[in-house]
Amino acid sequence: MSLEDIKSQEIALRLLKASLKEGIDTNSFLFFGPEGVGKAYTARCLIKTLNCLILEGDCCDKCKNCMRIDKGIFPDLLWVKPQSPGSSISIETVRQVRYQMSLRPYEAKKKVFVFEEAHLLSGEAQDALLKTLEEPQDNSILILITSKPHLLRETVISRCQKIRFNAIPNAVIEKVLSDEFALEWDELKFISNFSYGSLGEAKRFAGLDIFSKKNKILDSFIISSQKRTFGYDLFNLTEELKRLYRRENSGVSSDNLDFKISDIEFKDVVRIFLSFFRDAIIFKSGQSEGLINLDRIAEIERFSFAYELEELYDKINSILHLENLLSQNINEELAFLNMLEELRYPPRIEADISESKLI
Repeated sequence: MSLEDIKSQEIALRLLKASLKEGIDTNSFLFFGPEGVGKAYTARCLIKTLNCLILEGDCCDKCKNCMRIDKGIFPDLLWVKPQSPGSSISIETVRQVRYQMSLRPYEAKKKVFVFEEAHLLSGEAQDALLKTLEEPQDNSILILITSKPHLLRETVISRCQKIRFNAIPNAVIEKVLSDEFALEWDELKFISNFSYGSLGEAKRFAGLDIFSKKNKILDSFIISSQKRTFGYDLFNLTEELKRLYRRENSGVSSDNLDFKISDIEFKDVVRIFLSFFRDAIIFKSGQSEGLINLDRIAEIERFSFAYELEELYDKINSILHLENLLSQNINEELAFLNMLEELRYPPRIEADISESKLI
């Protein structure tokens, strides 16, 4: 795990290496970009590089400091993240960090403080952090990591050296996946497109067997959406699908869907529907390049025929709205049920296709 191992982030690495070569002259960094593209990985490599006892300009992964940083037991490193998914980082946490900054380092030349998912800093916490940024400690470095920099106050952003991380090309993702997982061609293509440039998500999807699961979900949705008794079937479908994103049910088999559940999340199910209707828009526009669900061309064509283009965009907006609600305290089952209700075939043609067999 060194700076040289970071995939497809040449610009970010060039900036960091220039800072290391000239001697880091800033007390705060903002690492921003999509999820799963190496921001936290790079932050850890940077911290090891600053404290490596053997190499200069990179880390050796073998010395005492490198190994303790990897294990999270280095005394001059404090890595802060939300206590639970979606929870905020409180002002009390920032105050503790400010106190730790006021102390002298135990071993390192500079202590390092990392805020992962920094966009989840509460308003009060950002105010408190701003005071730290305005009055930096010479013996401390602060690293903010976020995939949503727009949720940080501009005053916080302006006081950090900004390091942008880009989405990782599909070809790189496919190479990594093919080296680490036994995947068929269609699975590899689907996951590389479905992960939207996030290598971390791509690896997670490969481990989940997401290709098989998405097809089961789409099969159930398409069958239910073409039946006249749609409301009843939709309710039963939702009862089954809601198990898919409950982590505590990992390994439980669904009687109706007939496959194992393994850590698939609510956001994954939402993304499956998003990819399907996105493909329908592309097909409706007379294109075939860029489709994600290449194995579902027949159903994509049928859905693109069933909707007007504006209606498809409305469905996409409904899904995006639901996706934005995931970080809030909502009733996920009810929200999901409402989304499925909005995504079904339009009533005007539902009767015409209700007896057809799509799969």
